[in-house]
Amino acid sequence: MSTRTTAGHPAAISLSPLRGILVGCGYIATQQLDAWSQIDEVEIVALVDVDEAKARFQADRCGISATYSDLSSALEKHNVDFVDIATPPPTHLDLVRISVEAGAHVLCQKPLAPSLGEIDEMVDIADDAGVQLVVNENMRFQPWFLRMKELIEPGPIGRPFYVHWSSRARLTMPAVRFDDQPYFATMPRLAIYELGVHFFDTMRFLFGEPLALSAALGRASSDIAGEDHAAVLVSYDDLIAIMDISWASIPTYSLTDAVSWAVATVEGEGGTMHLSIDGRLRVITDDSDEVFEFGSDPIGDSFIDMQRRFVQCVSSGVDCETSAREYAKTMELVFGSYASAADQQVYRVGEDRGGLL
Repeated sequence: MSTRTTAGHPAAISLSPLRGILVGCGYIATQQLDAWSQIDEVEIVALVDVDEAKARFQADRCGISATYSDLSSALEKHNVDFVDIATPPPTHLDLVRISVEAGAHVLCQKPLAPSLGEIDEMVDIADDAGVQLVVNENMRFQPWFLRMKELIEPGPIGRPFYVHWSSRARLTMPAVRFDDQPYFATMPRLAIYELGVHFFDTMRFLFGEPLALSAALGRASSDIAGEDHAAVLVSYDDLIAIMDISWASIPTYSLTDAVSWAVATVEGEGGTMHLSIDGRLRVITDDSDEVFEFGSDPIGDSFIDMQRRFVQCVSSGVDCETSAREYAKTMELVFGSYASAADQQVYRVGEDRGGLL
């Protein structure tokens, strides 16, 4: 085998500085603020959290002077180009509305909203105001998936016909361990909503729009409200994809080796790609066997690349690949999975969307 190192970053362009406010200073804010600090074209001028102590902690860490307990107060004091929303999904619609009314573009954490109806409302609000609403979906920017995209047809792997995704973590058994996000335990929709959404979006990035899906959900822990394991069969015209995730299982690999969020295999007419938990991508064809590696902090890099892409789109007026309108298609797969499991029926993408509203 040969080993290569590649960054896999989208090319940067010269932009005017953008001023932003980040709202929500919990778990994910640390990664997002660290990413913003690496993007010269952006200045975060204020932080917002209902627990202002959390905002002050992040502000002190990042050298940001202004903190607030509500977004409206921050927007009254600061003229900004965008708002970065890093709060739980039920808060997103109101925060998007407040941001858009102030004329700000919005970068919003996933999952975008608890229902497709709320997502459609967000899209309309942003469209009416002429601002961009983009989802901060960094998984498709993880460098191994960028490389996979290059290797699929017309690359050496050719047309893919089978895909398998597997993710394992020990978070709900024998005790619940959602230390950074304790509200997970009370969510009626959990593993697919919070983790599977990443996989669905990356499937769309790599393989396009699926036709149908069939899902089964399980709850191993009695201490949570939602599912902690699930399997989804996703059907395309000429491709079968299986998503298999669990937050109740003991992984067969060491967590100290975990870099990627999943083990993934893509089988195509010309070869096979296998992403291991340590972030190595093995590419096997009839004539070659290579392993690609991706730098010292590929997950951190994916946050930088996603947020840099948002800056590029806002500055140039180009629609982002993860715009709310596009991401609604990802969220349909999430909600369609729950509908399929509840009805024990195949969910037909697009055709059955009206039943989710």
